[in-house]
Amino acid sequence: MVPHLLRCLEGDQNAQVMLWNHIKAELFVATEGEIEPEVKSEQLVAIASAVEILPREAIDPETIVKMTAIVEKVFTDHFERSADRAETRKDEDFDEVVEQQLWDEMEEDNFLLTKAADITHAFLKVHGAAYLSYMEPSVLGLVTKLLPVDRHWQERQWGICVWDDIVEFTGPAAAKLVNNTKHQTIIPECMLIGFRIIL
Repeated sequence: MVPHLLRCLEGDQNAQVMLWNHIKAELFVATEGEIEPEVKSEQLVAIASAVEILPREAIDPETIVKMTAIVEKVFTDHFERSADRAETRKDEDFDEVVEQQLWDEMEEDNFLLTKAADITHAFLKVHGAAYLSYMEPSVLGLVTKLLPVDRHWQERQWGICVWDDIVEFTGPAAAKLVNNTKHQTIIPECMLIGFRIIL
C-alpha cells in the first residue's frame, strides 16, 4: 500500500514527504511487532520502496537509524530461530513431520531475509558509501555470518548479494571492509579475489 501511495504522488515531492512523515512511525511499530511472515514481508517491501521513491534528503539520519534497526532485528531473529531449529532436531521426538514444519519455517525466514536485504540494497543504491556507517558493525557482522559453508545456500546467496551491493555502490570505500581481517576469515576466497580485482 505504501509504495502505491507514494507513487501516486510522483511529481509532488512535498506531498510524498508529508505522507511519509505521517505514516512512517506507525509503519515502523507495525513492522517490529508483526509476527505473520507474509504481512511482515510486505511491510519490509514498503520500507525499501520508500527509500528508493522518496527524495534522498527526505529520510533523515534518525529515521535511517530506525530503519536499519528493523533490518538488524530481522537478521537477529533469523539466527535465533535457526539456532532453535537446530536444537529441535536434537529432540528425541524429532521425526519427518517435525522436519517438514522446520523446513517450512526456514523457507519463511529466508524469504524475510531477502526483504531485509532489499532495504540495505535500497540504501546502498541511494546513499552509497554514506550508508556504511549505519551498517557497521551490527548489520554488516550479521550479513557476514550468512557466508560460512555450513549455512543454508539461500542464506549464503543473500549474504553474497549484500556484499555485492556494498562493492557495487560504495566503490573504494568497500576496499577497507574487504581488507578487514575479521571479514576475510569468513568471506569465501573466490569472492575476495573478485572484490580485489574490482576494487
